[in-house]
Amino acid sequence: MALAKKAKTVVVAMGEHGYQSGEGRSRTSIRLPGLQEAFLRDLLKQNQRVVLVLFAGRPLILPDDIRSQLGAILLAWQPGTLTGPAVADVLMGTYNPSGRLPMTFPRDEGQIPMAYNDYTGGRPGPLAEVFWSHYNDLPNTPQYPFGYGLSYTTFSYGEPTAKRQADGSWVFTVRITNTGTLTGKETVQLYVKQAANKQGIPFGRQLAGFQQVQLEPGKSADVQMVLKASDWQQFNNRGEKLQPSGKFTAWLGPHAAVSEKPVIFEF
Repeated sequence: MALAKKAKTVVVAMGEHGYQSGEGRSRTSIRLPGLQEAFLRDLLKQNQRVVLVLFAGRPLILPDDIRSQLGAILLAWQPGTLTGPAVADVLMGTYNPSGRLPMTFPRDEGQIPMAYNDYTGGRPGPLAEVFWSHYNDLPNTPQYPFGYGLSYTTFSYGEPTAKRQADGSWVFTVRITNTGTLTGKETVQLYVKQAANKQGIPFGRQLAGFQQVQLEPGKSADVQMVLKASDWQQFNNRGEKLQPSGKFTAWLGPHAAVSEKPVIFEF
């Protein structure tokens, strides 16, 4: 604590031990093990410039009072023998990170199970009444959604378009602009949702494609992704393929929680 008080910036490595992950190693609590939360709170009292390098084999919960004070969080997962140089390259800015979360991080264990492509609930909201699917003490949304990730630069998304091709497929286009001051790589993600299929199952949104684009500061590029009817194959309870039909909603954005600028299309 004395060293932290004098330091310009504190880099602290915390999280799970490697042997806490894997087959037969489930946990009932997915918070930081042991006294790590208490240690972080004490550390933040000594120094407001704290960077957390988080080691984990699963989504972890970080309390808001800790998370909101951290300068940055670098999720290292459970890496290998070159962890040191890799982490140092990111922290020192030699490498501009571009990784994206392959799973959803909840706010609390009470939200579990939580996945970006859950079925749509029967009582969506928010509503100005009590009878809709929600919690009294937390938002329904995750702490960090599937596909989330930051870099040392920023990107903006233009207005997406959808154009039907002669073969019945759809081409989705969106302009990406690097609005920051460093060269960086953005992972553009295409999500698709249908209110219900022929079986009446209310599917949640699904990742239908992604594409990475590297841009210099101030530069823009048009990113295109193609979606065919065969990419949206579903089956009935007899195992027979269903031909996609009806209206769909698509989003192009940086993660699964994007809700702006939806595009409506039909198969």
